[in-house]
Amino acid sequence: AVAHSLCDIYQNVVTTTEDGIYVNLHVDAETPDVETSSSRNVHARLTAVVKTPKELYVRVPDWASPDAVHITANGKTIPVYKNGVFAHIDRSLLGDAGRVELSYDLPEKITEERMPSGREYRFRWRGDEIMGIDPTDQPRSFYAGFSD
Repeated sequence: AVAHSLCDIYQNVVTTTEDGIYVNLHVDAETPDVETSSSRNVHARLTAVVKTPKELYVRVPDWASPDAVHITANGKTIPVYKNGVFAHIDRSLLGDAGRVELSYDLPEKITEERMPSGREYRFRWRGDEIMGIDPTDQPRSFYAGFSD
């Protein structure tokens, strides 16, 4: 079931409809219409190389600050036009093929959660990724611990 689910997810990283090409997940993928690559450190960057002349829609994470989202089309900065959760890049900006880069900050925060057992954990997040947990469980902690 896990392998089946992973295959379903991968098949829907990018979907193409009559309306355009939709990049749903920020991961590396390739379809006949677009090739995507993703990198993350302090900032996230998704690069989409469009192979088919269509409208492009790239999902923008809900938690990404609108002020921190930037888009370039063929090297030129363009305004971010949102259509629901997607940034819309008009095909006229891409020509027959084009390169789009969407970048945004990965904000850091700390949250706390109490487990049903009563034990409390603190989580250090960068964007939507857990970077550390305190306290760590030994002898094999899954995440690195952290301290303020």
